Parts: sequence; C-alpha cells; structure tokens
Amino acid sequence: MKLLITLLLSTFALFIYVKRSYKYASVQDTVEPPIDYEETQAYKDNEVWFSGMGRCWMKIYTQEQVDKIIEDMHNGYRKIMKKHDDEMQEFTIKYMKGLITKSVLLGLLYGTIIGLMIGSFLC
Repeated sequence: MKLLITLLLSTFALFIYVKRSYKYASVQDTVEPPIDYEETQAYKDNEVWFSGMGRCWMKIYTQEQVDKIIEDMHNGYRKIMKKHDDEMQEFTIKYMKGLITKSVLLGLLYGTIIGLMIGSFLC
C-alpha cells in the first residue's frame, strides 16, 4: 500500500511538472492580420489630408537626403533588432539552463523512487 501511494504521488508530481512546463514553453500559434488603414472610415473621411493637402508644409528633400534618412532608419532598426535578439537569446539560454536543471533533478528523484521500489520488492 505504501508503494502504491508513493507511485501515485510521484506520477501526480510528474504530471503537474509537465503541465507547468508546457504552459511556460508554449508559443502563440496565431498571428493577427495587419490593419488595412486605407479601408477604415477615418482614413476615408480624411483622404484629402493623406493624398496631399496635409503634405503642403512638408520640407522638400533631395534624393541623397532621402537615401540618407532611409539608411539611418534602417541602421536604427538593425540596432533595435540586434538588441532584441540578444535579449531573447539570453532569456532562452537562462530558461533552458533552468529547465535542464529541473529535468535532471526530477530524473534523479524518480530514479531514486524507482530504485527504492525495486529494492523493496527484492527484499
């Protein structure tokens, strides 16, 4: 009876651990489509502004200036993405180390429990 209770509790603990790990390791599978702003009523109401009237006060740039602005924006975007990738890599490594440690400890625990159960059967 003691062996059955030990086995039941260890199985229940393993089930809870696996469910908890799946909750933290899950990734969102769906991606929401982007909003088409040209189809919104607010855009249609202000189409005159977007089609040119609102651009009357804009500064006129040469092609070289436009290229420089685009290049600066692209470089800024690359810096932001590099920082994000580094943070995600650091988080992933930290998470995986914790997960591996927990898995090894759980494996050792279950190995001990199974060893004790086999030992109690043999004695």
